[in-house]
Amino acid sequence: MAKRTYLSDIVGQDDDGIYAVQMSVGGMMRSGKILLERYDKNMNLALSNELELEHKGDDLRFEGVRQLDSKLYLFSSYTNDDTDKNYLFYQQMRIGRVQYYIVSLERS
Repeated sequence: MAKRTYLSDIVGQDDDGIYAVQMSVGGMMRSGKILLERYDKNMNLALSNELELEHKGDDLRFEGVRQLDSKLYLFSSYTNDDTDKNYLFYQQMRIGRVQYYIVSLERS
């Protein structure tokens, strides 16, 4: 059975097109994927990369992608059940022709 995908959000734009988040719903025993996609001015898919949500071996919860001052940021969180604390992470993303690059990972 094929995966179901849907456009979750349009998260940014530049002179060449738009950036969108596409989500897929996994099947039985499989989790879905979150993709950052870039579409050109003619709405042709120009780039698609899966977002990896992991830090030091822990899975992070996807909170969103936003454009601020012409830069894209990935927001994610992690709840430490032992200490009952929630941590928010942000990552500045640089979009290339082939892949995205994580510039930094901060915890607040």
